[in-house]
Amino acid sequence: YIIPPRSSFLLSDFSEIDLLAKVETKFDFVVVDPPWQNKSVKRKKRYYETFSMLNLVKIPMPEWCNENCLVAVWVTNKIKYQDYVREELFPSWNLQFVATWYWLKVTKKLTPVYPLLLSTSSTKHPKKPYELLMLGRFRLEKYHLMSNSNIDCKIQDRMVIISVPSAIHSHKPYLREVFKDHLPEDAKCLELFARNLQSGWTSWGNEVRVCVWIYQQYIFISLSLLGMQSTLACSQDLINII
Repeated sequence: YIIPPRSSFLLSDFSEIDLLAKVETKFDFVVVDPPWQNKSVKRKKRYYETFSMLNLVKIPMPEWCNENCLVAVWVTNKIKYQDYVREELFPSWNLQFVATWYWLKVTKKLTPVYPLLLSTSSTKHPKKPYELLMLGRFRLEKYHLMSNSNIDCKIQDRMVIISVPSAIHSHKPYLREVFKDHLPEDAKCLELFARNLQSGWTSWGNEVRVCVWIYQQYIFISLSLLGMQSTLACSQDLINII
């Protein structure tokens, strides 16, 4: 395995998520990518296990958040889940909903991977080329959003992130750079339900090392194609390129 610098992780199932409290760090940015139930997951159970969305309220988010912590939750296009995040999950975590962003998945030719507009085909639930990212700010007191002059808390609503999706199942774009104007310069970052590690981040999940191994395979294959010896020493130099 290749471990990115300054990264830490906890590999466990949901029943042991409280072990994160031992990190003794409060975070400025938390990304949550729950394994929402959908047809794709049912067809590809080998990727990860889904669980009841009601378990999400059991996550002790307030214990991990600094004042004005930005929390980003990936959500499918199912209205039921979007309503749940805004109306139940965010209030249970003491979060004030601030915006919904969209991740538009495009091909290398910058065209959506699926049609944006509904067609007249017989498909009842056509796939959409985008996913939602719902954003909330942690507040220390109910109905009161704490302010910090060093942080821009006014995040514009309905912004769009455009990128070519990874071939790795459920692999999302990296968000630290996307939200850098809304975070402290030395922001401490946490990812829940993570599938890979990021430099400088704390990651938790029951498959947190999956993409680390895939990246290592990718690096070694790339080096082989270049006629280079696939050694760990030279692959380490390429980690930032990927």
